[in-house]
Amino acid sequence: MMKERFIRIFLIIIMLVPYIIKPIDVYAKEAETLRELRQQLKKLEQEKYATDNSKKQTQAQIQANRNSVYKANQEIEQAEKDIVVANNEIEASNIKIEETTAETKELLKYTQIMQGSSAYIEYVSGASSMTEMIMRLAAVEQITEYNQEKLIELEELIAYNEQLKIDLKKKEEDLKVKIVNYEQKASIFCF
Repeated sequence: MMKERFIRIFLIIIMLVPYIIKPIDVYAKEAETLRELRQQLKKLEQEKYATDNSKKQTQAQIQANRNSVYKANQEIEQAEKDIVVANNEIEASNIKIEETTAETKELLKYTQIMQGSSAYIEYVSGASSMTEMIMRLAAVEQITEYNQEKLIELEELIAYNEQLKIDLKKKEEDLKVKIVNYEQKASIFCF
């Protein structure tokens, strides 16, 4: 019995040896020195550090691009508001030009009537005293100055309106360029 038991144990050991020796053999071939393992660990840590830095930089760049797109959208909205304000100013200027033009036409019509019939001269010469004549001359001067001021105001208003139109056209062109640029940036950096 002992012999049988011995044989059984021996057979079990023989059967287990390949399982024990084979992994040891594999580990022996792959086994490296502690120094090599530390070098590999250090190399892997450096790679991880570089990857983490790259990831942080990429995330920072993504955030910067998002901020850039956000600012661009704000600029576009502001430009659109500026365009609306400029259009309103142009409309208001056009109305004021029409009113001033109508008033100026009436004044010019009155002035032509006065000049054609020598009404100014008759008005001034119809004074009964020197004081009244001076007052009438002053009144004629005031009317003439008022006419000139209205004409100058009309010319300035027309020039201002034209400048507004030029500025508006430039803003619209700038806005179109910004929109195209920002759309290109947004399409490149959208993830």
